[in-house]
Amino acid sequence: MEKIKISVSNDNMIALHCPFCGMVKQVSVARFKDKKHTLKIRCSCRKMLAIDLDFRQKYRKLTNLRAEYINLTHTQENSQGFEQLQEHHCQIVNVSLTGLGLLVFSGHGVKQGDRIRVRFTLDDKKKSEIDRKLIARVVRKDYIGCEFIDDAYHAYDKTLGFYLLP
Repeated sequence: MEKIKISVSNDNMIALHCPFCGMVKQVSVARFKDKKHTLKIRCSCRKMLAIDLDFRQKYRKLTNLRAEYINLTHTQENSQGFEQLQEHHCQIVNVSLTGLGLLVFSGHGVKQGDRIRVRFTLDDKKKSEIDRKLIARVVRKDYIGCEFIDDAYHAYDKTLGFYLLP
C-alpha cells in the first residue's frame, strides 16, 4: 500500500493526488484535526492509499544537535538564598520557526507548561549559537515538544529561517 504524507492547509483541506491513476481531488479533513492523523483511502481506481495528515503550521526539520537546557519553572535555593538553576544535557531532534523537540534523559522533571531555556549551536556554516526561552507544550517520557516564547520569535528569525531552507 502506497503511503503519502500530505500537509493540511489553514482551511483544513488537502489536495489528494493518487500516484497510480493521477486523479486529484480536494478533500476536507477538518473532522480529523486533533484526532487520527493516518487514514486509509480507496481511490476510484480501486488502489488503497495510506495518508499521513500533517496539521503543522510551520515546516519542521529533523536534527541531531547537542544542547543544554534549564528548567526556569523549577529552581533550587542554594546556601546563600539565591536561586540556582540546574543545567541538563539534551538532544534537539527537530526545529521549526515556532519551536523545537528535545530528547532528554529520564528524571528530567519537566512538565507541560514549564518554562525552559535552551542553548545550542546549529550545524550550519557559521556554527550559529541559539539561546532561547520556550514553554513545554508536549511531554512524553524522554521527549519534550517546546514552543518559543521569547520576543525574538514574535517576528521572523533570520538565522533559523536560513537554517530551515531545504
